[in-house]
Amino acid sequence: MAKAGISAVPTLGGPAAELFDLIVPSSLEQRRQRWFQLVAEHIRALEGKGIDLEALSTDEGFITVVIEASKAALGTHIEGKLQLLANCVESAALPENNDDFIAMRFLQYVEELSPEHFVVLTYLADPYRWYERNGIERPAITGPRRAALDNAELPVEGDVLELVLADLDQRGLANVGGLSGIVTENAVYGTLSTQRGVQLLKFVQLFPH
Repeated sequence: MAKAGISAVPTLGGPAAELFDLIVPSSLEQRRQRWFQLVAEHIRALEGKGIDLEALSTDEGFITVVIEASKAALGTHIEGKLQLLANCVESAALPENNDDFIAMRFLQYVEELSPEHFVVLTYLADPYRWYERNGIERPAITGPRRAALDNAELPVEGDVLELVLADLDQRGLANVGGLSGIVTENAVYGTLSTQRGVQLLKFVQLFPH
């Protein structure tokens, strides 16, 4: 359909359609193979956890998660996002995550957001552990929590960080307004993620960390 649409554009025509025919099928096949590899690895992990794979094959809720995650996987080239989608597939098969609505909602978050969002959310969920895990000295701060965030050496900064923070706050995954409040030294490194944010991190296997 896309090729036909390109062919119909007078200023593009045949050459553009041929370029589409040359590039897209190859790229899709590479993405499909990478996704199948990741899913296979996570299925093996489920088997190692004692999950009944035969029962999974008839679990319509799980099958829906796999189908929707596969659609999203073919639409991205970002390895970090593929890993998050594969983690969703594995988590959806676990007994503690047998709520189809929650599984699909969390998968939707992964589709909508980027790996950068999850990096920042991981920090906000436990700033103290972020500093500890990354070997960063924690400065003594009495004031806004934003100072601790700016000192945390996140691989997300500038305008991108501001957009990420706004997205997390809008979705109810973090209390970004708490960054500006004046707090004690002990509270500076306290959590700023919501319960939903922590649950999402657990579902994508990034918490506890």
